[in-house]
Amino acid sequence: MTKVLAIVGAGPGLGASIAKRFAAGGWAVGLIARREEVVDACVADLERYGVRTHGLVADVVNAPSVDAALDAVRDALGVPRVVVYNASLYQPEPALELTPEKLMLGLNVHMAGALNTAQSAVRVLKVAERGVLVFTVNRLAREPAAGATALSIGKGAQLNLALSLGQELEGTGIHVAIVTICGPIEQGTRSIPTASPRSIGRSPTRILASCSATTSSTPSERPDRLAQGGVAAASEQSGTNRPP
Repeated sequence: MTKVLAIVGAGPGLGASIAKRFAAGGWAVGLIARREEVVDACVADLERYGVRTHGLVADVVNAPSVDAALDAVRDALGVPRVVVYNASLYQPEPALELTPEKLMLGLNVHMAGALNTAQSAVRVLKVAERGVLVFTVNRLAREPAAGATALSIGKGAQLNLALSLGQELEGTGIHVAIVTICGPIEQGTRSIPTASPRSIGRSPTRILASCSATTSSTPSERPDRLAQGGVAAASEQSGTNRPP
């Protein structure tokens, strides 16, 4: 049976690279983004791999929209084995220039969207009683920067959401992973995701990552190795079965 990946917040950069690596391993890929042109470009980018794809437009801030998109991926490709939340919004304002409206704009994407996706993904993954929910964050989640206050707050909130979910889902067969990207993803740099979907192996707890990640799991279920090779400029490991 073909394994299925669903990316919420697909797009150029990390989202596209994850999709390509899974597709190269024969996975079917569901691609969800806010703009139709982004979805179309991502789908077209995977044609060379000859895998089944399904692209959908959804707004992560709208819970029914996320539900409909993940249901459509399930119906078209099958129940996902891995769901990745990759939506992000960069805002350069420092704290003293940040308005409450702009802060909420970022929190809607990084926190409300992540929560909507998590709740919807768990609902879908429970059908198979297994699966992995992955959150992509950056170093600002742990080391906030004055020049990107909203992004720092948003990614920090998303990190804590993931840690809380890991505790709540422990023992259910659904695992939570945090991938911390600690450098810009650009051509010609070390920060190009290069890991292989073979790293997942037979267990959904073996997460494809462009840098190190750790899933919430019992000791007997913990993967014996993580994705090899693709390490961002620097990376940190975050086990979601307990606070750091």
